Amino acid sequence: LYPTPADEQVTISIAGNKSEVSYQISDIEGRLIGQSTFTGSELLLDVSNYKPGLYVIRFEIGEEIFPRRIVVM
Repeated sequence: LYPTPADEQVTISIAGNKSEVSYQISDIEGRLIGQSTFTGSELLLDVSNYKPGLYVIRFEIGEEIFPRRIVVM
């Protein structure tokens, strides 16, 4: 996940992934900002409309969950 901090977009890279990935983005207070799915090893996520701050993105691949942080400037 890079760059962070970000101002326009974030690249999400999951090496070798061929499965469907679900993700949810929440603000620091836990409010759901967005959710979607993608298949493959890379996604460009547009954060240009996000307010500056800290966000948590939670990936779900099969039964595994991977939370990560995004800082938007």
